[in-house]
Amino acid sequence: MPSLVRARHSPWQQPDHPDPKAINLKLLARVLEIFVAKGNATYGCFYDFGSIFQKGPNGEERTPIEATLFSRALTNMMDWYAHLKLLTFKLTKLPEGYPDGFVFPPGVTPNVAGYFNRGWCALRRGRPPRTWRDRARERGGRGRGGSPRQANAAHGATS
Repeated sequence: MPSLVRARHSPWQQPDHPDPKAINLKLLARVLEIFVAKGNATYGCFYDFGSIFQKGPNGEERTPIEATLFSRALTNMMDWYAHLKLLTFKLTKLPEGYPDGFVFPPGVTPNVAGYFNRGWCALRRGRPPRTWRDRARERGGRGRGGSPRQANAAHGATS
């Protein structure tokens, strides 16, 4: 069992794939290599796109089982980003020159909004919404409150 788990998130670059050129994946790999080299622990990484079922590459719907598992993951996924004892890597910048060189379906306008102006990204930062604390209390826990420990990884640098 991992002694420390890392969660990551970034703005999607295309409607069908968050990182079609593996730009963020390569950056994340470099950062994780540093943690592994400096640490004396076993690490795990929750990578939402690769960890839960997505639609097919041409927009095919999930199977009924995949849809059920996807829905279950969505109900608990924010725990990975909001847990006080987990470190979240935020890849907050779109690739240089974006959206040039990326593929979009006809009629789709690229989302060039900054990281902090995007819905999911804004939801994942900072204090967990009240409903999560309430859910924890209903389970007999005290709730979380506060912010997750976070490391921002901007392309080429971490700080």
